[in-house]
This record gives sequence, C-alpha cells and structure tokens, in this order.
Amino acid sequence: MEKNIFISHSSYDKEVVKIFSELIKRVSLSQIHIWFSNDTDVCGGFLIGDNWLNSIIKNINKSQVVISFITPNSNNQPWILYESGYAEALDNCVLVPVKFAIDISEISIPLQHKQIYNLSGLEDLHIFLSKLLNLFNIIYDKEVFRDTVQTYLKRIRNVWDVNNSISENINFENRLMERIEQKFEYYLDNMNRLHKSESDEKYEVCFIYIVNDKEKREYISINPNMTVSDVLDEVYYIIYDFVEPYTYLKSWVLTEIKTQRPLILNEYMQEKIPANIIFKQNLYFHIDFLNKSLII
Repeated sequence: MEKNIFISHSSYDKEVVKIFSELIKRVSLSQIHIWFSNDTDVCGGFLIGDNWLNSIIKNINKSQVVISFITPNSNNQPWILYESGYAEALDNCVLVPVKFAIDISEISIPLQHKQIYNLSGLEDLHIFLSKLLNLFNIIYDKEVFRDTVQTYLKRIRNVWDVNNSISENINFENRLMERIEQKFEYYLDNMNRLHKSESDEKYEVCFIYIVNDKEKREYISINPNMTVSDVLDEVYYIIYDFVEPYTYLKSWVLTEIKTQRPLILNEYMQEKIPANIIFKQNLYFHIDFLNKSLII
C-alpha cells in the first residue's frame, strides 16, 4: 500500500515546506510520498494541464495523512481551512496540524481543537516525526537522525528568517489588501442590495473619443447584470483598432467628463463592481488614449 502525505500550506511558505518535506522523506528512508501544490520537482505539485482543484482533491483523497502547515502566512486562510476540513471528513485520513513561528492561541478555532505539533524546537520536532512515522508503521530512531533533524531545522529557520525579513513589507501589504478586499466586498454587498430596488431598468451611457481630430460618440447599454469589467470590454470593442487587448490603464482610460476623474480600478474591482454603480444614467465618459501607462 502506498504511503502518501498531503501538505496544506501557504504559497509564501513554499521554500520552508520544501525543506520540511525533504526531512520527512529522509527520516522515512523515502518510504513516504509527499504532495504539496508548490513542489517544484518535475513530478511534484501541479503538472502541465492539471485542473488545480481536481489535483488537490485527488491527492487529499489518496493520502493517509494531511498536514496543515500553520504559520502567520497561512493561519485563517480559506484554502487551508477548506483542505483541512475536507481531510477531516474522510474516514481513512488523519488530519495533523503543525505550527511554526506562531503562537497556538492565534490559530483559528477549527484547527485549535486538534492536537497541534510545534516544529520550532528540536525535541518537539523529534516527537512529531516519531508520531508521524508511527502512523505508517515506520520506526523512527531519534539517535540515528539527531544530526540530520538538527541540520534540517536550522535550514528551515534560516529560510524562514531570510524570506520574512525580505518580504515583511510585502506580506503586510498583501494582508492589508486582503483586509481592504474583505471590507470592500462587505460594502459592495450593501450597495448591491440598495441598487437592486433602484436599477432594474436598462439605460444607455455615452462614451466620447477623438480620432483624426474628429469627435465620435458611442452608446453602451447598461443593465443590472453587468459589471464594470463588462463595460470595459464593450468599450474595447469600439476602439480595438487603436489599442491592444487587456491594456486598460496602460494604453487607454475612461474619464468621467463632469468631474474629470479617471476611472482607476484594478481587475479584481472591475469584476466585482456592478456597472450601474459607476456608469450612472446621464453621465458622459471620455475615452482617453495614453502616452504613458498609469500602472507603475
């Protein structure tokens, strides 16, 4: 019978998880196959043409153990909780949460109810490896692997320190953006509820642009099911002779004529915001062609 482990983790921790997986393979004498999504080995992680969701489900289903690798990067992340919950529901799978560089009190409630193993200390790591290998009926000899485990733990700590010192600001910005997006979705839900009663009718908005010193006007119908992204696609089909696809904010931008404010939204917001919140009835927009990208 194959011995398989699935590691649920944050992509920010992929280098640490890589070393961690190598350690398990080493002390198990390569008797255990380990799968994690960010594995860069030729036959590891997602393969060319894989459906990523199907690959995750398939590899969880065939694993006897799923390890939830909890760090400040992965704690409370939806996919970690989803994969852990899926594994917990399987009859032939053991969910094993492990933590690194995070206090146990900070870990989310669903996982906090499980026995969580600490990987930060040498003795704790020995205990974890012994119990993990025992699940596969593999004997773990602490004395034989003492130096090996110590070496791998140092590597894990070093990579963690380097990555988090370099990416501290990046991680902060990413988490800040996640918080902003969560608040934005909450605000958007409320806006949608308000607009449902106000904007069930279709109407047209005028878009003005200049070609060869001649002003042209085009009208786009706005309906309640459209998003900002849908409208931008419609505008692109009007000006496709002059700009490349997927170049909004790079080679062209919409400016609301009355306020002279350009419409600057990232792709995430373009796809989330209903068109009738931005493109209101009786507003006029100018299509401006850019000499310089607005995206830095």
